[in-house]
Amino acid sequence: MQHIPLILPTLVVLAVVWAEWRHTRWVAWVALVASFVLLVGVLRYPTLSAQEVTEFAATHFALALVVARTIGAACFLWWVVRTIRTVGVPW
Repeated sequence: MQHIPLILPTLVVLAVVWAEWRHTRWVAWVALVASFVLLVGVLRYPTLSAQEVTEFAATHFALALVVARTIGAACFLWWVVRTIRTVGVPW
């Protein structure tokens, strides 16, 4: 779990953009911005994980990457909760 390539979280955040575009447009826009920052990290450091990028990258980019990962995770959780509330779980 230590070495997850940065492309995987980027693809998950892009999937959130696709899923939320019709339902919650502002979440999709925030996730799109976060995925852009993550994609820049992927293109700059293609084989490194997010943790390795934050260790080797410049300070300003590492901070932007950490913020983008946090925002991407929040958008993903928003999508999961919205999907559960929409579909309804018979508990």
